[in-house]
Amino acid sequence: EEEKTAVPIDFSCADVGPPSLSSEVTTLSGIVDRFGSGPVTVGIEIRVFLASEFPADACDGLENAEVQGCVAGIVDDSDALVASTVSEVPPDLACENIPCETDAECPLGHACAGPKGEMECQLNFGLYSLEGVPVDTPLVVVTRGGEGTTGWHRTVSWDVRITAAAAVEGGHRYDPLIVAHGQWVTVPNPFGVSIALGNGAVGGRLRQCGSEEGHAGWYLHEATVGFANPPAKLGYFNDSEADTLPDPNRVSTNLFGRYTGLDITPGPNHIVAAVRGEDGVSFLGARSFHVYPDTLSVVSLPGSVVVITQPGVECAQDGGDE
Repeated sequence: EEEKTAVPIDFSCADVGPPSLSSEVTTLSGIVDRFGSGPVTVGIEIRVFLASEFPADACDGLENAEVQGCVAGIVDDSDALVASTVSEVPPDLACENIPCETDAECPLGHACAGPKGEMECQLNFGLYSLEGVPVDTPLVVVTRGGEGTTGWHRTVSWDVRITAAAAVEGGHRYDPLIVAHGQWVTVPNPFGVSIALGNGAVGGRLRQCGSEEGHAGWYLHEATVGFANPPAKLGYFNDSEADTLPDPNRVSTNLFGRYTGLDITPGPNHIVAAVRGEDGVSFLGARSFHVYPDTLSVVSLPGSVVVITQPGVECAQDGGDE
């Protein structure tokens, strides 16, 4: 039997400053991912900004009644915008309803769902493509419900970095995240709290730096986070990726590195993270970000290599019975 060699955890990118701006651009494409349950993510607007020009603090110090309109203005602002589009239904739905056991067996935009033993690939996510996005450059990615959609919470992903080395044929794969209102309401339930109108939430994953080869972005287990302006409740999750409710008994990240901060007041904030290993406690770096009203802020650190959860597969046009 082949002997397995332990791979040391890579912390080389922890607390490293942003790279120099790059003139190289790429095409981003993938699904609009959704945290937890909710409608199919079709009609979601994706807007990509340069982090260096995004006026994150423009609404600081305003009265509560003014902040919502101010934030909407920031997202509509074209000065820092580099690309935008709206997610659409996959062009070919001929492969719906093929038998499956896991999401990885389904075409892009589909998920494996249904009663055990009768699971089939069903449409679950909208697809998008964006040209002209700079690589190796800190970005801010905003997703929100597009015209004619309801029930979504604006989601802002901070410090997104598309690395040149991770290119695939046709550009880069990146799956922006959004959260539906139903999930927004149910996530705080295990703590017996709710997210007050006008407050926000923060969430993300802790993962090692890794590389594009091999162990890109492995999640960090038993890691913890802290905030300069703490949320009402800090939560971690159990070891089932499908369970999107936090476990009140956990005090560190699960096997998938996930954390959440619930009912957090708007304004500037700062997150730090650490993990305990065989050699003691390792610092995982820190990030500055903003919390906006009724908005999910996504902050993942220290690793910035994009992690693809569903690569998507080709399927037989006859329904996959071969």
